[in-house]
Amino acid sequence: MAGIAEQLFEVHVERAHGAPGVERLQAVLATVKRIYRVRSPQSFPEGLVVVASIAPGGVLDPSVSSQLDTAYKLNSLSAGAVVEVMADGTARGRPLGSDDINAMALSAVVYWYSNASGDGTEAIVLPDGHVSVPNPNGYPSAIASPTFWELEDSLSWYHERLASKGTCKILKTVWADDGQGRRLAFVNHPEIIMRESLAQHLRSSLRDHQAIRVNEEQNQSETEPVDIEVTWSLTTHIALLEVKWVGKCLEETNTRLASYSYADSRAREGVPQLSGYLDDAYERNPGHEVKGYLVVFDGRRRGISRWQPGAVSGNDAWYYENREIDYRGTIPVRDDFRPPVRLFLEPRLPRPTAS
Repeated sequence: MAGIAEQLFEVHVERAHGAPGVERLQAVLATVKRIYRVRSPQSFPEGLVVVASIAPGGVLDPSVSSQLDTAYKLNSLSAGAVVEVMADGTARGRPLGSDDINAMALSAVVYWYSNASGDGTEAIVLPDGHVSVPNPNGYPSAIASPTFWELEDSLSWYHERLASKGTCKILKTVWADDGQGRRLAFVNHPEIIMRESLAQHLRSSLRDHQAIRVNEEQNQSETEPVDIEVTWSLTTHIALLEVKWVGKCLEETNTRLASYSYADSRAREGVPQLSGYLDDAYERNPGHEVKGYLVVFDGRRRGISRWQPGAVSGNDAWYYENREIDYRGTIPVRDDFRPPVRLFLEPRLPRPTAS
């Protein structure tokens, strides 16, 4: 997709600016790729403009812009930024303001990423209009590696196709066998199986696009490891996944229900844990972009008080299907803490019909 985008842009830029414009386009796209290895496009919710002047002189005032000569400085760009590629290949940047992008395009090659609509669009701005590149993959950028987008798509696919229906061979073993396969309670210590299942899915679903590492129980601090860490090659992007579960499980003998069950409060415990892992990750990996995901496996069933239970109604088995976890305002307001992901694991009992 990046190659297709480059070829499409090149035709239009040459018509508008000639051979010098094509040369500056190469510098612009190389800088865009460099930025996206450090910062994902969605980390620029207010937009990103990368410009290279064709005429002598520059676009940005050196007194109000700073040189971007390290990954750390690229990572420190604001939520909206303007970056200029200088004649010597270096780059300068400043926060995006009320810039007239169309005026810039009269004498410069301008790349523009906009997230005003919420789904991201990118274009080369020309004197007579914009040239956008459609992205058949559904990702807002045809130039950047999808990384976090792809991870979130993979989590959705895992829930819809594997976890919810119990079709993952690893996750199947998380259920205590009641002799009828109704999926009503977990075995003892189910979190180990859940983590292994999710990590294996991420390894298989992400590997076709780019080299990644999916590691389980990676230390972010001296005391506790995060459940899953995902890193992508050729980028400074890191994803941390903390796995929790809610529902009931068997005691260690696997012969009767444990005296405890996990509900919303258990999921809430993951919030400060994950926030701490994110803070630790920044200290350990300066200049990286890190995102945190709280993934909750939801096996709650109403009215299950003993093992093995007798008759169970569909209303009780499916009671929590659409009941979201109450986090009671604990989710922090920070861009790196992604919305929690709830994976409802369906029982093997008929879904009650709507009344």
